[in-house]
Amino acid sequence: MLGETLAKKGIHLVYGGAKTGLMGALADGALAANGHVTGIIPEFLMIREVMHDNLTELIRVESTHERKSLIYNLTDGNVHCT
Repeated sequence: MLGETLAKKGIHLVYGGAKTGLMGALADGALAANGHVTGIIPEFLMIREVMHDNLTELIRVESTHERKSLIYNLTDGNVHCT
């Protein structure tokens, strides 16, 4: 539902790039509503995290540090779920 809401409001989703769990569901919701979704994933996690293969854009990086830095630089805000 959150992914769908973001897409309907024209908010571009940037996240870690996996297709499993809550983040995968968030991406799926945004994509189902024709949203723009960018995933950022380190090469070594591509198989382990089961990368999402239907994203608008997938950026492969070398490290988790580079992933976090790029997510930070590409976004204007964030949502924390605890």
